[in-house]
Amino acid sequence: QSTWAISSDIITSIRKTLKTKLGDISCLIFNHKLKPSNELVICLHGYPSCASESYSEWLIPALITSGYFVVAIDMPGCGESIGKSFINEGRGIRTRSEYNLNKGGAVDIVVSVIESLNHKSSILIGYDWG
Repeated sequence: QSTWAISSDIITSIRKTLKTKLGDISCLIFNHKLKPSNELVICLHGYPSCASESYSEWLIPALITSGYFVVAIDMPGCGESIGKSFINEGRGIRTRSEYNLNKGGAVDIVVSVIESLNHKSSILIGYDWG
């Protein structure tokens, strides 16, 4: 669990492993006390970092105070998500843009997380994706 203080507000996160159609994905869920019906923002880390190393000091607190339900994904093989055998027939995730639409690639992973959170869409924020 992480905690950030902004003014008099406290922002917390919990680490949760989401059961998705592609397998287990570890995520940080921020302001988990908010109703999950708030608009969802998915944050994607760059390579080779992880969810806890990305955006936490500046962007996530701003999104939380604006009322968004924020989830930062540990992509497979990074952070606390299981390794590369999970996807791409054991070759790991390919993050160059020409691979993002491959079966089991980055797009499928993000869609499976959105669906496991019972949302139909989200705002997507990411960097360093090839």
